[in-house]
Amino acid sequence: MRHYYIYIIGIIFCLASCTPHTKHWETLMQVESFIEERPDSALTVLQGMDKKALSGKEEEAKHALLLSMALDKNVIDRTDFEVLQPAIDYYENHGTANEKLRTYYYQGRIYQNKGERDSSMQAFIKARELEAEMTDTFTFANLLVAQGTYHYSTYKYEEFIANNLQAAPLYQAIGRSRYQMRCLASALDGSIVKKNKPLADSILTCCQNLVKEYPDYGSYMIPYILTYTIIWGSDEEIRTVIDLYQDNNELSNVARLDIALGYIRIGEAKKALEMLETVRNDNSLKYYTIKMEALETNHQYKEALDAFRSYYGKLEE
Repeated sequence: MRHYYIYIIGIIFCLASCTPHTKHWETLMQVESFIEERPDSALTVLQGMDKKALSGKEEEAKHALLLSMALDKNVIDRTDFEVLQPAIDYYENHGTANEKLRTYYYQGRIYQNKGERDSSMQAFIKARELEAEMTDTFTFANLLVAQGTYHYSTYKYEEFIANNLQAAPLYQAIGRSRYQMRCLASALDGSIVKKNKPLADSILTCCQNLVKEYPDYGSYMIPYILTYTIIWGSDEEIRTVIDLYQDNNELSNVARLDIALGYIRIGEAKKALEMLETVRNDNSLKYYTIKMEALETNHQYKEALDAFRSYYGKLEE
């Protein structure tokens, strides 16, 4: 009999400690269902909710996580944890693998916005440990891409390529073809940097097949095709691709630099310098490297030395 009473008392305490969800819980569930497709609407709903009316840590954590997601998807970059903190506190020891994955990912994104690389990478590493348990493919693919940007900036090109090649089929599986295209293009860029032509050829074929299915993606491939051709193409192929793209007014600085490099490769340094004059507000190492080569090839040695000094100064930053 004594054990029976203890059992009943235990149930009473358990029920007392379990706070029922408020009317806002159903709203949060609805927001979660459309946040990827309509992040602007999700943000409006979440910001309009009375946080003081939320009941218990779970509701507060769910609201905090969804609001952090909505802010990020609306390109509102946070550099503090005021919004996400309830989710960080709760999902450390509670919640599903997807909720933990999202919390670590958005924690990493905030650190990324703050410029705290090490803390951001640590959060991303914790998120990747949930790969076997999670089902949120979109967030996991985004995580791989975000982590890949750090690999690229630290010259870990093989890891950068691997992350993007892993993310591409994940995006494909959930119908995110534009994201898939970006990942393939990034992997192609990495393989070009590594001078791995067999890998670049394989990825380029995948890109071309995707462009056949979605022709408007072709413009996204311009800088990569330029770079590929300039590195591995013949003089005739380089001239053809330059003629195809040089009059495009929407070319990025990267594409203009590649065209300038192409002119150098086919022995037309003056045209390379003319193209460099169309590059605006670029003080990258690539810009100074190409400018040095163009000036030297055009026998403008004094100007080439000035460009070298600028290049060296950039290295010292």
